Amino acid sequence: MYSAQKEAFHLSVIVPAYSEKNSLIHNVKHALKTNDEYVLELIIIISAHADKETLKICKELTETEKKVTYHIQKKNPGLGYALREGFSLAKGTHVQILYADRESNPDLISEFIKRARETGADMVVGSRWLVKGSVHNYPPIRYFFNRAYQQFFRILFCTPLHDLTFGYNLLRTAVVRNIIWHGKKHEIAAEMVLKALKLNYHIEEIPVSWKRRNEGKSALKITNYLWYPFMALFILICPRRYLCRQDKTIDRKNNQSEIPEIIFSKRVFYGGR
Repeated sequence: MYSAQKEAFHLSVIVPAYSEKNSLIHNVKHALKTNDEYVLELIIIISAHADKETLKICKELTETEKKVTYHIQKKNPGLGYALREGFSLAKGTHVQILYADRESNPDLISEFIKRARETGADMVVGSRWLVKGSVHNYPPIRYFFNRAYQQFFRILFCTPLHDLTFGYNLLRTAVVRNIIWHGKKHEIAAEMVLKALKLNYHIEEIPVSWKRRNEGKSALKITNYLWYPFMALFILICPRRYLCRQDKTIDRKNNQSEIPEIIFSKRVFYGGR
């Protein structure tokens, strides 16, 4: 049985920001307040196209919160580029993705940490579609595309995971450094889970809630969804050696590479072909 006591756990929280203000402050403060024991750092990745007020808020947060830093995104635009730059800056053993618009609830980070420490998972996925998960005021067209893609991906990758496109996830830093990323915009949310499945990483999921943003402008467009099936097929048929730097899984005790082990459990989800 996996023992959490054998593994160090230091969390780097990555928060991409574009035009959020009050919600950014709320998420940052709540993430730190409820998880101070485990959070090593919180890095705000701010778009170079962000307005002056959002940049000002980022600077103020670094002055009032000792664990907060900010980084101005070098490649723009795109959520994918923001997360990839955040991954490269992370110093912790694990990375938690948190959105600045309150669509991801910062109070649930403790649940991600708990599941990761209990199971030694390489990745914990936040699922809106699990029992006890929820969505509020979800746009109808996005709902249609989202539910359709969930079923498509589940069949394609033979996985019981319920939510493969949200992107509210916790991952080992060794995993994000090993995977070769291609996502430039919102498709990176699906890329994270699909590549982890293909590479046979240990994935767990927990129920989370989604609530429509009440400030800031979303950069997600319906046309972004059109790329998802092509990306999924590419990941499915692409040889594993082109998706990662080392075709190995992670030593759960030391965050180092090791030969993949086969584990069968009702709670553990594996994918890959």
